[in-house]
Amino acid sequence: MNLTVYTEKELDRIVNDIIRKIPDFQRYDGGFYYWPNGRWSSPWLTAHVCFALLKAKKEGYKINSNVLNRALKFIEGYARSWSRKKNLPYSYYCHLSTLSFMTYVLELGGRPNRTLINYLYKNIGHIPFFGKANLLKAMYISKYKKTDLDKVRQVLFNNVKVASTTAHYEDENMEKLYWIHSSSVRATSMVLQAFMETKTINPLNDKVAKWLVRGRKLKGRYNNTQENVFAFWAMTDYFKLYEKVKPDFKAQIIVQSKKLLSGTFKGHTQPALLEKFKFSKFKRGEELMFNIKRKGEGRLYYGLRLNYAPRELLKKRDEGIRIEKHYETLDGKKLDKPVFKSGKDYVVVLKANTKQERHFVMLDDRVPAGFKVLNLNFQTESREAYKDVKKTDRWWGSFSHFENYEDRVLAFADSLYYGDHTYRYVVRAVTPGKYLLPPTKIEEMYDPDVFGYFGQQYVTVE
Repeated sequence: MNLTVYTEKELDRIVNDIIRKIPDFQRYDGGFYYWPNGRWSSPWLTAHVCFALLKAKKEGYKINSNVLNRALKFIEGYARSWSRKKNLPYSYYCHLSTLSFMTYVLELGGRPNRTLINYLYKNIGHIPFFGKANLLKAMYISKYKKTDLDKVRQVLFNNVKVASTTAHYEDENMEKLYWIHSSSVRATSMVLQAFMETKTINPLNDKVAKWLVRGRKLKGRYNNTQENVFAFWAMTDYFKLYEKVKPDFKAQIIVQSKKLLSGTFKGHTQPALLEKFKFSKFKRGEELMFNIKRKGEGRLYYGLRLNYAPRELLKKRDEGIRIEKHYETLDGKKLDKPVFKSGKDYVVVLKANTKQERHFVMLDDRVPAGFKVLNLNFQTESREAYKDVKKTDRWWGSFSHFENYEDRVLAFADSLYYGDHTYRYVVRAVTPGKYLLPPTKIEEMYDPDVFGYFGQQYVTVE
């Protein structure tokens, strides 16, 4: 598959240019910093540079052996003295994740450090996921006992975040890991790659790969180069392991002897087939058996999803994301009952909560008849009256795009991080009467099995 506009010759030139510039960033002690003439050596960056040089060397590129050896010596020194590095801004978790990365780098560089591995193994519960994955690989290369390897694997198995069609990893103490550029995408990528490198059988690998694909941003990229590098590495290994056979097969989905979907697949880039059908085709109360067939070579991916409409008024529901709703006066007083005065303005407060990071989330809040949504960006509305209405509480990993319509307000988040998220907007009660308030819904747009409802209720305008 052609994944770049560059020719192989051009790529080689780019790699060689980068390798030639690397010594400019190395300090007197062998460590590296982000800029030439840096004032201190970054342990994590030094491990990352060594990793890149060792990978480049394995692929046949010529590297400066003196630069690499000095950096490896720096890593060995840090491994012996890290607990005394009081001048570094690293948290305890940063140190552990960095040390775990170093154990893997030292293994690749032919300088195994079993003393360090044993220390980290005893503290496996405190190591972030990126570090756990690297520790597993270091132990695998160093030929630790299967029971020891299985303990690390089990810790990773037990802490995966699973949704209906995806799975991923995220650290709860992410705010303590910013010095080593940690993120859920990088951690998930590293765990997926580690499982494949250590020949770990994990039935969730497909779901993890799907989560990584869903996590891409504009033009297929991730948030930063760290995420790009490790996600690309993981997905490349995934492709080599699971997609090494070029697809050439015919697939069918049959229900009760009725063929619902059939198609021929050749190559890796053919678009998916989609078929919708109604259950009215079958007898009421009949148990349906789905028969999924593949004839030919290659890997078949499939999914089944049920859409339904409840007969009764919707109640609160939490299927991965919880949503709450209430109304306040402009001065912040919460309304005890959904009773409003005609001509007055009110703040609608929507609070979402998720126990794990979600991607491409849409919040859809329907506006009942008798109300009008106010666009505070228009000059016709008094800015002073609404100056205390704060639209959102978070500036990153939360709602970032908003749309107002006559009958609804929409809020979107590319990434919805772990925790609480609040969105506020202003409505005006206009027409007296009693109205049915439609349900508020929040969902992952590309994984609608993950959603939440705030149930229906009646509101009154007096």
